[in-house]
Amino acid sequence: MAQTRIPASMITGLDEFLADTKWSVTDVASAGTCDIGAATTPRVNITGTTTITSLGTDANTFRIVRFAGALTLTHNATTLILPGGANITTEAGDHALFGSDGSGNWTCISYIRDSGFPLYDDDIGSTVQAYDADTAKLDANQEWSAPQRPEALALTSATGWDGTAKQYLTVTVDGGAFTIANPSSATTNAFYVFKVSYTTSHSISWGANYRGVSGITPTATAGGIDYFTFQWDGTNMNLVGYSLDAGA
Repeated sequence: MAQTRIPASMITGLDEFLADTKWSVTDVASAGTCDIGAATTPRVNITGTTTITSLGTDANTFRIVRFAGALTLTHNATTLILPGGANITTEAGDHALFGSDGSGNWTCISYIRDSGFPLYDDDIGSTVQAYDADTAKLDANQEWSAPQRPEALALTSATGWDGTAKQYLTVTVDGGAFTIANPSSATTNAFYVFKVSYTTSHSISWGANYRGVSGITPTATAGGIDYFTFQWDGTNMNLVGYSLDAGA
């Protein structure tokens, strides 16, 4: 098979092209005006942590930029246009592609986090919310495929408790009467279950905001267990059910 000889002029042109595309990286220190267009290579590594408000005024050019550290890129609707029209706080290892127009105004064409996370994720956990497969959406009906196990909060006698954190409350009557205090805060319309265990034969009393308990006589016997369920209406705990001496 005959061999084809590549003209010397083509080889020379190829060498020049490869030389041009073997881009080295120029370090540029961060500053209010960080003139990346003045760099002699298309690839730029911005060092430092000084806030950047301008990338200079070099016209009709592109720069691939790496950020060596955390700094603020300040959005400007004319001279430094950033995705979403908002400032960017860089992270070490982030990369961006910038291009300038004929007037030297720069636009961030692409921005990639070194972490792989989206540039803007403010809606994750609120609007989008289901970023984690094990996180329930708060604005949709849920169909549970496994039993739910609420974490218990052990109460202290005569001490307010946080009803926005837990809905399953445990009371241990041991050594004296126990006062179940009003919640310091609670979630309106939420249900709260109290498990009262008697280690000694002492009784319980309720705070002023518990409704429907005045006519109920607790077990108050060592070894006994009572359950009470309430619903918080925004002001009071209203009794909706109870079971006495459930441990018998």
